[in-house]
Amino acid sequence: FEVTENRIVISSVPLDSEVYIDGNFMGNTPLTVDGIEAGTHTFLLQKSGYADSERTELLELGKHDLAFTLIKPNIEMVKVEPGMFLMGGMTGGSDERPAHKVEFSSSFYISKYEVGFDIYDQFTSESNRSSANDRGWGRAGMSVISVSWYDAVNFCNWLSLKEDLEPCYSISGTSVSCNFEASGYRLPTEAEWEYAARGGGKSMN
Repeated sequence: FEVTENRIVISSVPLDSEVYIDGNFMGNTPLTVDGIEAGTHTFLLQKSGYADSERTELLELGKHDLAFTLIKPNIEMVKVEPGMFLMGGMTGGSDERPAHKVEFSSSFYISKYEVGFDIYDQFTSESNRSSANDRGWGRAGMSVISVSWYDAVNFCNWLSLKEDLEPCYSISGTSVSCNFEASGYRLPTEAEWEYAARGGGKSMN
């Protein structure tokens, strides 16, 4: 936010966030609001797919760079309980055979839904990266496509920093290492993904 005499300039990312001041809808970002008086005001930013961001602020006109917590991506995580499953199969590619038992001694969390273009586009905008190509299929409400593995691990680190978590990946060019003990986001292992996709501990294998 940039505050001048009777004007607030709101250019926060993500774009097209709904802005409410004292319960009144002002428009969508980027936005300039005129006629704001000094005093205490409540600011609320909303955008589908993101957690709401609300703050009550004493507005002193003439100041610049009014601090405000931006909307954080709303990644809904589900807990996968420990258990054992039969991974792979007796048919299929050579990398799927033979079927073998895999056991998880502790629980883990995984995103309930695939990452969407809304959140991924915020990542590319803030990190000055090229947007992912939707191949003409559309972006609104769609899962992101055309993303490399390196894009994905960089997205994980960006999301971790947005949530004030310790990034899992150390990245230097094409060299990537993962700290599985870090508190941030990472990609699931093949076994974790298959176990979760089968229903976790409730799976019939």
